[in-house]
Amino acid sequence: MKEFNLEGKVAIVTGSGRGIGKNIALCLAEGGADVVVTARTKQEIEQTAAEIRKLGKKSLAVPADVGQTEQVESMVATTIQQFGKIDILVANAAIAIMKSLVLLDGKPVIPLPMEAKLDMGLTDKDWSEMLNIDIFGAVRCVRAVGPHMLQRKSGKIIVIGSGEGVQGAANSSAYAACKGGVHNFARAIALEWWPRNIQVNVVTPGAHNTEMWGRPEWHLSKKEVEKGYTKLNVQWGNMRQVGLLCVFLASAASDYISGQVICTNTRGGVSGGRH
Repeated sequence: MKEFNLEGKVAIVTGSGRGIGKNIALCLAEGGADVVVTARTKQEIEQTAAEIRKLGKKSLAVPADVGQTEQVESMVATTIQQFGKIDILVANAAIAIMKSLVLLDGKPVIPLPMEAKLDMGLTDKDWSEMLNIDIFGAVRCVRAVGPHMLQRKSGKIIVIGSGEGVQGAANSSAYAACKGGVHNFARAIALEWWPRNIQVNVVTPGAHNTEMWGRPEWHLSKKEVEKGYTKLNVQWGNMRQVGLLCVFLASAASDYISGQVICTNTRGGVSGGRH
């Protein structure tokens, strides 16, 4: 189906060194796009870029921290310099700090899973870090590609959100607030940029067994978290399926879809208090 073909398209995927972001980048390449992969860890994005090249597509690894405006703007400028255009942006990079807002007698009001422990509730530093990366990181990326896409009257923007931003979660108020905020940011930009033929949508994956599931604030390793959620019969999502959905939203097949928050798995939430 020609409407799904991404041949000749250039995509940027943030946070694409591993996990969901890497799967999205690889799927876009399989769909025909050349892909700029970006994250803070150079070695990881170079590996992703190498795998994309094995698929016969061009790829450029550009280290960048979405928490830094200058680095985001430089990454976008480098992409335009190397490829001449940007057709697709996937704003995937994010962090997750899962804590209670406050502790009562040293404990969360609703216990965390797996007998996890917290030393303190959410601090100003926690809130600042998450707002800077999870909301303003996406804003920086969209703002940086915006003038280019608006001038060309063409573009696809996909923001990776979360089911917690749709329905909330106990012991996850900062993450839920940030993801809810980025969902509505995307909806607003979809309305602003629709007349210039730019579609903006949000994909909210369910629970996926990524590197993010290590929980230092809970004093638990990734292996301990994985083992605990296995006992709780959590239904892990398939990261490739998230990538395939992004291929659809990046293609001409979705030209009449914008401003939507698409939930891939509402059963997958695993934060404290939702079992």
